[in-house]
Amino acid sequence: MSTSATTESPPKRRKMDDKPLLRDLPANQFLNKLNLFKSPEAVVSVQGKDFTLPKALLCYNSPYFDRAFNGAFKEAAEQKLSMQGCSTDTFALLTQWLYTSQITLGEATDDQGSRLTDTEKMSQKITQLLDFLKVADEIQLLGPFDSVIQMMKKIIIVDRSILTTIHIRTAASFLNGHGARKLFVGAYVKEYLQCLHGCQQLKFRAELDEVDSFAADLLRETPAVRHYTRSILYFKDPLTNEQAFLKLADRIMLLGPFDDVINAIKELVPEDRSSLQSEHIRTAAELPVGHAIRKPIAQARVKDYLASRSPLNQKDRI
Repeated sequence: MSTSATTESPPKRRKMDDKPLLRDLPANQFLNKLNLFKSPEAVVSVQGKDFTLPKALLCYNSPYFDRAFNGAFKEAAEQKLSMQGCSTDTFALLTQWLYTSQITLGEATDDQGSRLTDTEKMSQKITQLLDFLKVADEIQLLGPFDSVIQMMKKIIIVDRSILTTIHIRTAASFLNGHGARKLFVGAYVKEYLQCLHGCQQLKFRAELDEVDSFAADLLRETPAVRHYTRSILYFKDPLTNEQAFLKLADRIMLLGPFDDVINAIKELVPEDRSSLQSEHIRTAAELPVGHAIRKPIAQARVKDYLASRSPLNQKDRI
């Protein structure tokens, strides 16, 4: 992103004096901001297309625009700014954010206007949202952008395979602590652990080798969500908050919840405790403390133990 007003790229994002988004203002305060929509207009040129917008609205939402249109450069004299490194589609989203503090994606198509597969659509939406966040970061657009992060999260949860190397590298380029950067690392933890224990080939290996921020974030995130209990790796998927288990001996990854399985075992155990074998007991004992299946197995063993120690029960059996 550059203009003739500056010889350097816009500075990295910083806090904007605690300005609230217009949507977050109480009604009486919002009325006082209506002049932002009625101010003299300025022109932002993107890829040869001119966008005419209220100057005050632009400047309220971005110090980048404020410096350009109120500074001592030709953009201020002409009230026209040429933005580089931004597509018209991304600026359309930016314009929507200026007015509504939210964005809505349209139907995804390829460059020729053809319809895409569902997987391609989801991947393109991630690209569009990341491009928006990247421009927002560069011009210090007024946020926060939690709603945009949540949009991406919902898409990724449906199918993590839609993520590309460009997505990973773009997210990793944000400053430490940025929501998008944390989201994409969290989305990769499950796959990374599967690969670490031989379940599948490692995807994004080049990014781990070449993008230091991505590798560092992953190393920080992984120990925080996992622990071992003998032959089982237990962790919480940062993306979905679901419990996941990797039985290292069998190289099998299962994602929960396992309510149906647990309920079935709970129903079977009281009916015939003699069906429990030593392997069942050992496997249940290897699960993390608090796991739902440990309790019914332990209770079954306690009953058998007490029965074996009770003289009355021994007499009744005779």
